[in-house]
Formats: sequence, structure tokens, C-alpha cells
Amino acid sequence: MFIEYKFIVIFVLLMLKNEEMKLIKLGSLVVVLMLASLNLSAQSKPVYKKSGHTITVFHYYENGAVKETGTYFKGVLHGTWMQYHPTGELKAKARYDYGDKEGKWFTWSPDGKELVEVEYEDNKPISVSKWKLEESNLFAER
Repeated sequence: MFIEYKFIVIFVLLMLKNEEMKLIKLGSLVVVLMLASLNLSAQSKPVYKKSGHTITVFHYYENGAVKETGTYFKGVLHGTWMQYHPTGELKAKARYDYGDKEGKWFTWSPDGKELVEVEYEDNKPISVSKWKLEESNLFAER
């Protein structure tokens, strides 16, 4: 995004003819760019979308990439929740059933070479498996 702003500044400066106008326009452009950057940082704040009794939430990293997304139903965690590494790669996938942890939960390392699987039943873990990818082979640990 910064690179785009740099090109805008250069373009505006090239289009202006005299020095005084350059200063006035450059000052206005700086204000516009500051407001635009404030708008970008606002993307790091959660976004909530309501549909009936369901609220879908999106959490963001400072760079605007999605950090986490999931749903609430009548105020409790419900459905699939996904977390992402800052690179955009999947970090975790989990499932809630009206506030209770349910089913298989997965967590990936940032490099994608390790996976932890936790299975829940009645809100309690019943099994844990660790998977490692080494030299194109997948190894399971229980």
C-alpha cells in the first residue's frame, strides 16, 4: 500500500507547475494519505456481521490480513472457527457446538511441517495426535 501512495505523490508532483502550488497540493495530499492510513489501521479492528441470531466475526492483523473468523449463535461460540498465521496460511481450525468444543481441532505450525489434532467429545479432549512432515514423509505420534 505504501508503494501505491509513493506513486501517487510522484504523479501529483509531476503534474503541478509552480513551487507554491506544489506545497499546497503536497500538504493536502499528506492529509489524504494520513486519513487513508488511519482507514487501513481500522481494518485491524474486529468486524461483526449479524444475520438473525448469528454473528460472524472477523479479526485482523495490523497489516489487514485475516487473523481469525468464526460465528456466535445467541451470544455463544458456535460453528467453525478458523485462525490464520500472519502469512495467510491456516493456523487452526476448530468447531464449537453451542459453546462446547466438539469434533476434531487442528493446529498447524507456521512452516506447515507440524500438525496437532485434538478430538473433543462433550467438551472434553478424548485424543491428541501430532503429525510431522519430514523429508516428504508424514509421521504420526500418539
